[in-house]
Amino acid sequence: MRQALVLIHDFGDTLGNLTGGLLDRRFVCSYWNPVLQITPPRPAETWDLLIVLGGAAHPGASGTRHWQQREIGFLEQAIAHGVPVLAICLGAQLIAMMLGASPRPLTQPEIGPFPVRPAGPDGALEALEASRFHVFQWHQYGFECPPGATPLAFGPDGMCAAFGFRNRVLATQFHIEATREIFEGWMLENLPRIEGRLQTLHDEVRDLGPAIERACRTVFADWLARVVCGQATYKSSCGEAGHEIASP
Repeated sequence: MRQALVLIHDFGDTLGNLTGGLLDRRFVCSYWNPVLQITPPRPAETWDLLIVLGGAAHPGASGTRHWQQREIGFLEQAIAHGVPVLAICLGAQLIAMMLGASPRPLTQPEIGPFPVRPAGPDGALEALEASRFHVFQWHQYGFECPPGATPLAFGPDGMCAAFGFRNRVLATQFHIEATREIFEGWMLENLPRIEGRLQTLHDEVRDLGPAIERACRTVFADWLARVVCGQATYKSSCGEAGHEIASP
């Protein structure tokens, strides 16, 4: 059995769309909450896969820097040892920070199904064509593609929506793990933030959700098959200079 470590930041975080792909590849999952737990279950380099979920915290926000820096250090060590990493929303923002990007607040939060624009013919997000490249978004911060990373998709505002790094990292600003049930749960938990949009969001999730779920499950399953088999082929196109991570 393969061993995956799931990094969570909020109570109730679940794997949603990722569950089937993990079971198919015979992964057993352990969990670590860096917000509350200083020490991870095992060293970073001993895992077969890391999954970094999102969270309510903002990147670099006051009161979060101690655990965010601890988490970034852990991720840096894992990437240096070639451990595959899937990073989602806040997880993607933390890896972007590690690589030299500077996440910043958006003019308007992106909440709901939004289209993304593929950056090129790489193929990593090809399966999103089935959802007309719509994905579930819920974030208030965005970032430019980090130095040395491969841009995979952009959002409507031109900010980076997904990137790859070193053939082993897939970072998505959108919630590749979110099912309709997960997203509707977030809506109920955040009613004051979506006041006036509740019915519209509900209709969009109902209409677009099934295709988004299927597309995201396929994206994850395809990526997992590539990194498990050692066949991922992201090529850096964000410039020659990149973030250096010491190899073991």
